[in-house]
Amino acid sequence: MRKTVAFIGHRVVFNKEEVKKRLRSVVEEKISDGFDHFIMGTHGDFDQIVLEVCRFERKLFENIEIEVVLTYYRAYAKNAKALEEPKGEKTVLFDIEEVFFKKRIAESNRQMIDQSDVLICYVDKNKKKSGAKQAMNYAIKKGKTTINIFSNQDDPTFGMTKEERSLFYKSKMNEIKKLATKQ
Repeated sequence: MRKTVAFIGHRVVFNKEEVKKRLRSVVEEKISDGFDHFIMGTHGDFDQIVLEVCRFERKLFENIEIEVVLTYYRAYAKNAKALEEPKGEKTVLFDIEEVFFKKRIAESNRQMIDQSDVLICYVDKNKKKSGAKQAMNYAIKKGKTTINIFSNQDDPTFGMTKEERSLFYKSKMNEIKKLATKQ
């Protein structure tokens, strides 16, 4: 019987290399505990880090199965070449086409959690509104073992006052606007 780990996390990860180290450590621990099925999404930085780590581990442990979940068919068509299925990997599309498009990621997250024994997540519990936080709370409510690898130090505004945070984000928005006007 296979043991399954699902992964849920924020779209934006600022400290990618550090998060990758923490994630690899937890994934290796789960593999040593007999977990061999890993299921993840495709919508952000954390999902990409997860896929990279699981592919690395797959080279070491050939029995690992990786399942990449797409939220809608258009995403598959758009990413078909990037999502070519190497050995031991498959792409899955849940039957959620009838779900309102803004709720499809949340529904995919719930289905991944329902299929799993353990959830490894990257969730800032201090965020007021977050799909990743909702998914983590769903897993906890379902009684799933939940491992959150988020650290407050991952937030670039950690330790800043409200005014400093405001200036930081204003500066980031200006950088984005400058990049957009150059293109």
